[in-house]
Amino acid sequence: MVALADDGITQVCNFGPGFIVGFENGLVREIGPGGGNLPGADSPVSKVVVAPEYIAAGTITGAVVVGSWHDGQVKALQSDDADPHTGKINDMHAVGFCLGVASEDGSASVWDVQTGTRIALLRGHEEPVTCIRCIKGHNAFVDTIATGSMDSTIKLWDLASGECVATLEKHGEMITAFDLVGDRLFTAGLDGIAVWNASEGKCLHHNEKGGEVSLMKVVGNVIIVARSARKMDARTEIVVFDWEKGRELSQLYIGGLVATCLDVSPNRVTAVLKEPDSSKATVLVWDFGAGTFGMPPAIAPAPAR
Repeated sequence: MVALADDGITQVCNFGPGFIVGFENGLVREIGPGGGNLPGADSPVSKVVVAPEYIAAGTITGAVVVGSWHDGQVKALQSDDADPHTGKINDMHAVGFCLGVASEDGSASVWDVQTGTRIALLRGHEEPVTCIRCIKGHNAFVDTIATGSMDSTIKLWDLASGECVATLEKHGEMITAFDLVGDRLFTAGLDGIAVWNASEGKCLHHNEKGGEVSLMKVVGNVIIVARSARKMDARTEIVVFDWEKGRELSQLYIGGLVATCLDVSPNRVTAVLKEPDSSKATVLVWDFGAGTFGMPPAIAPAPAR
């Protein structure tokens, strides 16, 4: 399971054969063929989202910086009538040029990245917003936003009006992760995983045996989660299971490290693992189909700014 250790890594996303890496000094780098520094921020990167036309980096101070793949132009998302988010960016989700942002300050926002304008500011959760997904309607455009929070609720918002249209309360603990596959919204918390019909707000399944899940990604019928380990000598485990059949496929115990970032592409799991109260990070690449571990291309420390 040897992977790469490096101070200052906060985020890693799979990107073709390589990776997009965010650092504590605000830089974002592409690792792999043709890689190099990408548009970065002025404070530690807390979330990175890669879209076909752009890359977005959220920070612990609430700023969101967007850079174009084509012309290299960089802009910060900021509304004329309000400051950017005042809390850490916990999650982002991109559908085309529509970018949803979830913040520690208890609110969420939706932006048109192409014009740099804010479409909606969503307020209604009682605690920090941890997750967000932009949901397409029947016209193939985003018309609904789903948010999850430490207050244990999931809210569905009408994008046009910015109004909350439903509050879903199946979870009894804080919501920690979302993912969206078609019309299926997967929600994870400290009390397991639930699967919803996103358009109807109907819970299809709640697996309370899923454990205390902190991170989650879904690929087809496979769910990959990082959760509190059930072995006394391990702090975290990464588990791959078939959500349709309800059975575990693979399991990996991490020891004393904590998973702080998880990304998945077909057959490849990439995770950032850290020691508690330490900035030292280990980047783990796991081919769970073959059951093997790999080492990503050398990730040099981010240059000082």
